[in-house]
Amino acid sequence: MKYLHPAALLRKYGFSPKKKLGQHFLADPHVAQKIVSLAHVGENDTLLEIGPGTGMLTSLLLTEAREVIAIERDRRMAEILQEEIGKSQLVADQGRCLRLVVADVLSVGLSRIFPDGKKCIVVANLPYNAATEILFHLFGFWDRIERMVLMFQKEVGDRILAHPGNKSYGALTLNVAYFAEVTKGFVVEPGSFLPPPAVHSMVLTFRHCAQTRHLPEWKLFRRFVMDAFARRRKFLINGLGQSETFGLTKGEWLKLFRDIGLSEKVRAEELSFEQYVELVERGLAISK
Repeated sequence: MKYLHPAALLRKYGFSPKKKLGQHFLADPHVAQKIVSLAHVGENDTLLEIGPGTGMLTSLLLTEAREVIAIERDRRMAEILQEEIGKSQLVADQGRCLRLVVADVLSVGLSRIFPDGKKCIVVANLPYNAATEILFHLFGFWDRIERMVLMFQKEVGDRILAHPGNKSYGALTLNVAYFAEVTKGFVVEPGSFLPPPAVHSMVLTFRHCAQTRHLPEWKLFRRFVMDAFARRRKFLINGLGQSETFGLTKGEWLKLFRDIGLSEKVRAEELSFEQYVELVERGLAISK
């Protein structure tokens, strides 16, 4: 597909990136190709792209799959995409379909986009200022998604991938682990964007967990984890003694810790996801 470089495209239409929307358009075709390769797209797959921007990823995705649904908040940008890609020869001659939805993705449910229950692959260069909010919005429709390849600010990617004991490990790490297995793709330099951001980016792949897991209710788990990390510098037992999630006293938590072999001097960032699941399940059983 013939495609204008983002700089040329923006000049052609007199368009300037909007800072309030966090618009940093992907401008490196090699990075775009690596993202598409990570998505493992088949011709019959349905792709959902969030924030297509100038369409560098969109055009590549359309060479791999028959249908791409792109959610774009900026109406003018959507009009440009429709003109440049929606009316292209690839779409016209090879039966490809680009469907543009002009909306804030946080206000859109996937059941509205896929009323027949069809599953999709999500690919996106997420705006830094809303990336984690969008991620958990998508997790709300996880049963409609096969997998996701998403780009974040590198610092956020480091927090998602962190292991216990690492300074980046925290509530975000655990809350993402509740839903998905995450693997690191690659780091992207600021110069790969137009305009360049002040930070590096990271591409991550999210997949459904390979094994069936028995997990506590999501809202309860999230609340407990947030309580655990609210007093990060304290020993976990002291923080939980002030938590209202289960209404347990510090003495009750201390007994629970001893029962499962945890030191009373352990800190929140030292426990694994599985240990947090066990604490929630046992705390819930005691509180009933």
